[in-house]
Amino acid sequence: MSKNCKYHPKKLAGWFCSGCDVNFCNECIPSQDDNSHNYPKCILCRRSLVSLSIAEKITPFWNKLSSLLLVPFRLNFLLVIILSSAVLALLPSDNIGLFFLSIVSVPLVEFMFNSMETQACGEEHNSNLSHSFSFKNTGTLFKLLVSSFCVVMLLTKISHWNNSLSLLLSVFFILGFPASLVILMMEKSVIAMANPVKIAFIIKLFGTAYWLVYTLLLAAAFLVFQSSSNENLNIIPGILLNIFTLYLLVCVFLTSGYLVFQYHFELNFTIDRQLFYKSETESNKDSLSEINVFIQEGRFEDAQTLLLEKIEKNPLDYKANEKLILLYGVQGKDYFLNRVAQAYFLLLIESNKGRHAADFYCDLVRRDILFLPETTAVIIAICEQMKNKDQFNIAIELIESHLKPNPMPDQWEKLYFIQASLLAELANRTHEAIILLEVIMKRSIKQELLQRAEDYMSVID
Repeated sequence: MSKNCKYHPKKLAGWFCSGCDVNFCNECIPSQDDNSHNYPKCILCRRSLVSLSIAEKITPFWNKLSSLLLVPFRLNFLLVIILSSAVLALLPSDNIGLFFLSIVSVPLVEFMFNSMETQACGEEHNSNLSHSFSFKNTGTLFKLLVSSFCVVMLLTKISHWNNSLSLLLSVFFILGFPASLVILMMEKSVIAMANPVKIAFIIKLFGTAYWLVYTLLLAAAFLVFQSSSNENLNIIPGILLNIFTLYLLVCVFLTSGYLVFQYHFELNFTIDRQLFYKSETESNKDSLSEINVFIQEGRFEDAQTLLLEKIEKNPLDYKANEKLILLYGVQGKDYFLNRVAQAYFLLLIESNKGRHAADFYCDLVRRDILFLPETTAVIIAICEQMKNKDQFNIAIELIESHLKPNPMPDQWEKLYFIQASLLAELANRTHEAIILLEVIMKRSIKQELLQRAEDYMSVID
């Protein structure tokens, strides 16, 4: 894919729209407010754009390898590796030892996958151990076991039919094991991690770097085999052997994560998360960083809980309200969307934020999120702000939808007058505007509005 802008071929692209498959340079995209955490929108389809500039800053894997191999020597990694090695060395080799091994393996696998995901998102590894054991990948070990069992059962079945094919597939899945780990980290799916097409794609994409990862994994497996086969191994040598084994395994996950970071675009894996962290200071209590991370991970319930807490503290928190409404819209939770949106729009109007309310309503319409304000006063305030060429059609449709069940609600005269001005001044539908003004003059008992309608009629007639 060309890295140049489609509309300015001599300029490098800084943004990409996955919906239109188009690159844009910074000249095409309006500059963003530094305090905004929203990515700019595509000028064609209004989807959020993906930043390409970060890809230019990513250090190539082979230049990064030496520093990746040093990461396990950081304090939090060393503590996990040494403590886990000691526990594993002290486990007996009977069924009881196997039981405790399965218990110890759960947080250890969690730690490995958290390390890979952190590296894949371009984040700095937190020295806090609680962050390393956040258990956001809960069930990873179970998924690994289930997928391995399913693959073995499948290969056994195939071997009854064709031994050669079974052998070839066995070699493929053994060689593709690191790729399966990468897929599991990205997609959290047992089915996806056993998909041969995805496995082959990752092997081909990573190239020679993949075989380095595989060599590290093979060396770790060899040490595990040596440790398990040598029953007379003393405690201290056993701990040292386990330390080196776990070091190699951590390196496998870290290097795999960095390869995902480097090839995020081809893998369709978002690396926006590190931008959320870097754009916020730790003292900023109103940050949406954590919420954005939850949304990226598909943890919508967690995101909604935090957003509701923020709204409870500050009902006029624009970002929290609008993020929650959009989140409900994405999930199709119309009841909750309507309840939050009605309260939010009413609060905006009461706070004299009609312009903001109008812009956000138009954003909802463009995203095909169905919502109609119930209060006439809200609709009047919104539509008053939509008297421009970009929004007038949305205002007309909103008024028509509101009047359909009840042609003369409270404050109907104001609503009719706004609709008439939109039709006459922006929609070139003067005849319809005159009809609305005549209704006001015939049926309204409010002298001020009657006079206003007559004056406007004399201007457009």
